[in-house]
Amino acid sequence: MNSALAQLASNFDRRSHDRLVVPGATVSWALKGRESLPHETGPLSDISEGGLAFLTNDPPTAGLEISLVVFLPPKSQTLELLGIVAYSIPRGPGLTYAYRVGVALKPSAHSGDGNAAESLAVIQTLKQTFGKRKGRRPW
Repeated sequence: MNSALAQLASNFDRRSHDRLVVPGATVSWALKGRESLPHETGPLSDISEGGLAFLTNDPPTAGLEISLVVFLPPKSQTLELLGIVAYSIPRGPGLTYAYRVGVALKPSAHSGDGNAAESLAVIQTLKQTFGKRKGRRPW
């Protein structure tokens, strides 16, 4: 790719953080304020400091605020996160999970209306293990 095309392509890349694929990780979600009614658990597609994507058959609507629990193997570590649904898009017929959902994570906040700094720090440490991996993503 020549430098002009590379520059043009980089102008359209809105991501400021590398996406990390964590094999075996799953996500459960619920509408914020209704955490007692969690939805199905589905595979985590990728995660970064700024957001995540997961697969589901029961997608939330874009713009909604949701609570997420991310289950990270192999130590069975969990992350409790808050975010805003950026998109819910169909993946195509005949797939186990019909939708891919993208979520923008809320920034760290001490007031309770954001993510705990510790949770966001765990995502940063995932780079050490999963940041260099190349391979097929689960979507």
